[in-house]
Amino acid sequence: MAKRVMEDMKSGGIKITRIVNIKKEVPEPSSYKKEVPEPSSYKKEQPISYKKNKNKNEFTRRFSSTPHSPKSKTNLHRFFVILLLIAILIAGVYWISDAFQNARIYITSKNKSFVLDHQQFVASNDSSTPTNFELMIVSSEEDKDVTLSSSLQNVSYKAKGEITLYNEYSTKPQSLSAHTFISDDNGKTYQTDSSVTIPGYTLDNNKNITAGQASVGITSFLPGDSYNGSPNSFTINSFKNTAKFKAIYGKLKTALTGGAQGNVYTLDPVEKGTMDAIAQSSFKSNLINKAIAEVPSDYILYPNAYTFSYQIDENIFSPTPNAKVKITGSLSAIILDKKDLSNTLVKNMLPDVVNPELSEISIQNLSKLNFNFIQQDQSITKDTKSIPFSLSGTLNAKWSPNISNLIDKLQGVNKNNLTSIFKLDPGIDSVETKIFPPWQSYLPNDKSKIHIYVE
Repeated sequence: MAKRVMEDMKSGGIKITRIVNIKKEVPEPSSYKKEVPEPSSYKKEQPISYKKNKNKNEFTRRFSSTPHSPKSKTNLHRFFVILLLIAILIAGVYWISDAFQNARIYITSKNKSFVLDHQQFVASNDSSTPTNFELMIVSSEEDKDVTLSSSLQNVSYKAKGEITLYNEYSTKPQSLSAHTFISDDNGKTYQTDSSVTIPGYTLDNNKNITAGQASVGITSFLPGDSYNGSPNSFTINSFKNTAKFKAIYGKLKTALTGGAQGNVYTLDPVEKGTMDAIAQSSFKSNLINKAIAEVPSDYILYPNAYTFSYQIDENIFSPTPNAKVKITGSLSAIILDKKDLSNTLVKNMLPDVVNPELSEISIQNLSKLNFNFIQQDQSITKDTKSIPFSLSGTLNAKWSPNISNLIDKLQGVNKNNLTSIFKLDPGIDSVETKIFPPWQSYLPNDKSKIHIYVE
């Protein structure tokens, strides 16, 4: 049974009696079932009440004996939830920073200009020399319409041309005397202009025959324009009905021209001058365009780096004033290796530059330079080994930093150390670096997230 205890308290002259319930534990019979109140069954905390005694200025304070749920567990739960949210927020920020981290670097490369005033160089076809050149020969043949104004002339001319003779008959040379009769595949007869010796054939390791060959001029047996033309093949008349007839034969090398008989129109000096002008203008221009179209992309052909030659067929014998005049010509040009030429110019202008800086410098306006041969009568043939030349104009040298090597050096570097790295590359004039997110102090370790732009 609970025992009530009276406690007197004085407050401001008023006597307060405090009644405290003291519960005396009484042993419960074994048959009793001990009930433990569930947390949900806890009652709300009852307010404290005060009761005034009738005869005395005393108040009695009563306390509820019902147990209460502690507030500490709720506060702890809220603390852990807030802590978890903060951890998730920090992890999210870290993930976003890592996923979208990147660095953009804007480089202004170094540029420098130089002036050349007939600076002299030497190009060679030897690949071991600083400036290498290749020989290019392009040929063309055109028929130009012309109206002949000269008076008729009574002529009698034989056609002339050149053939190549082949020897597949023997390994020993075969000789033909001058004026030997030969025939074309149409049965027309010609004579050799001079004696000729045809070398014997040779055999390779597989016993394949390579015919010996020699060239000789021929003239038609009779005059007239019927012999003009381009027959396919020729045979030696004296070898007919022998084993040599098919084994020693000829092929046309140059067309047969000049054959004429009777009254014909010819090319006079004025008309010859007109044809010269055509050859020097449109015909030459066509050859130059043809050569330019054949220049490889890593070579350069300067406008004056060639020699031009042409020939006009003056042996025109036309039965009518309207005729065609044949112009044949060729352009022999030297084309320079762009990389070799650029390196030569850089070494000439910047003699102290060495690799790897040399490999970063290129000349941007090579095609704008003026090229001239040192020798005004410079000839260009297949036997030409070296050619001296001069260049004039303004050079623009540009440095191109090695981006790949630069990215490798920048991986994971503190942004405060970037300046020292960029100073190691002489081709960099200025740099602007932008890192995302802005609070990052290091560049990404992933090279794919480092982007360099060269201006």
